[in-house]
Amino acid sequence: MEKGLIKKCFRRSIPTYDDHALVQKIICEKLIGFLNIRGNYFQKVLEIGAGTGLLTKIMLEHIKVREYIVNDLVEETEPVIKKVMKNGDCPDWTFLPGDAEIINVPGNLDLVVSGSTIQWFTKCDLFFNKLAGNMNKGGLFAFNLFGKRNYIESRSLTGLGLHYPEREEIENMLKNHFEILISQEEIIKMKFPDPAAVLNHFRKTGVNGLNESGWTKTKWIEFIKNYKYQFLYEDGVALTYHPLYFVAQKK
Repeated sequence: MEKGLIKKCFRRSIPTYDDHALVQKIICEKLIGFLNIRGNYFQKVLEIGAGTGLLTKIMLEHIKVREYIVNDLVEETEPVIKKVMKNGDCPDWTFLPGDAEIINVPGNLDLVVSGSTIQWFTKCDLFFNKLAGNMNKGGLFAFNLFGKRNYIESRSLTGLGLHYPEREEIENMLKNHFEILISQEEIIKMKFPDPAAVLNHFRKTGVNGLNESGWTKTKWIEFIKNYKYQFLYEDGVALTYHPLYFVAQKK
């Protein structure tokens, strides 16, 4: 993965992300719901890959936070996060820009949350180990990423996509430092009027950060034709999301 290209695509999607990230919003609401196992107050929270603050906003609607540290790869999201924090009445917050796999993260954390971000990481096991070293004993790590069937339609036609893990792979990475409290997965099918709308959805949510230069007119026409042929239903064409959910407690 070229993190520079990923950053460029997500930067471009800042104005359009919230209106098009419908599945991501559903995922965020479910993820925050899992935190009920610990109550609704946390001292020091780190959010990884906050983007436009979709998860942040839902967090502040349901959870009281004394100190909130917000990370994102794209530094231009800071003004957007600032508005979310102001509306959520969270005065004690800090923006932490950069690649979470590389930058130093703060210590004494009692909650780390991340929505639809960690699938972009290159070494999840090393990141989990680093995070565990900066969390308090008993602290919670609540996150989602995507599994094997994510975007299966477009990936089967283009051969492009991330390496999406099995749920058991993530469980095994967590077990060194965490007790797994929740491990779930689901399939969510989105419907679009046509394949061009699927490609537009990718652009508007910034997830086309693997290959921008490979789309010639011929390839575009071929993609549209094959997508219709293989994935057309009575109410449109399908796109699969395959979220994996985890809540883990630091040992």
